[in-house]
Amino acid sequence: MSWNQPQPPADGHGTGGVPRPPMPGPPVPGPSIPGPSIPGSPASSGSWGAPTMPASTAPDPGATAIRRTNPQGSGRPGRSGSIIPAGPPMLWLQVASALVIAGLVVFAVARGATLGLVGWILAGPLAIGALAGYTVADGRRRLDGWYAPSLLAEWQRRMTIVAALVVVALNAWRIADDVARGVWT
Repeated sequence: MSWNQPQPPADGHGTGGVPRPPMPGPPVPGPSIPGPSIPGSPASSGSWGAPTMPASTAPDPGATAIRRTNPQGSGRPGRSGSIIPAGPPMLWLQVASALVIAGLVVFAVARGATLGLVGWILAGPLAIGALAGYTVADGRRRLDGWYAPSLLAEWQRRMTIVAALVVVALNAWRIADDVARGVWT
């Protein structure tokens, strides 16, 4: 037997090898309660602790996956009826990246603290909020168990965070520059 399998008691009474003292008096006959055996109980199993399953209910190692539906849209059917595992919610990442790019365009094209504030809001709270939405949706999909992680999505998330920090800093510099000069445009 392996070290991680349950060991049967040495004396057959469940005391782990320590013999019990004999019970006083003769055994008392009692009524026997007929009924189905419970799977997994020592009385119904072929070996101690290992349940015996009929051949018709034993799991088939070559069986295919069962098609499931999920409200989060995790397992979606493929072309030939196969199931494609869910991936990261790329729409959230694309929205966050677009907001960061919009903040960068505002910084590059516009002059003045007012538009710097617009670029700061686009690349800051809005883009980070979209990344938070991505994280929540991705966490829900990962909990399903039918999930295929994407290395591309991880790198896009990291690059979006770094780009958001840079664009927020550039727009904050534009705001601080106008405030320091005493001109708010």
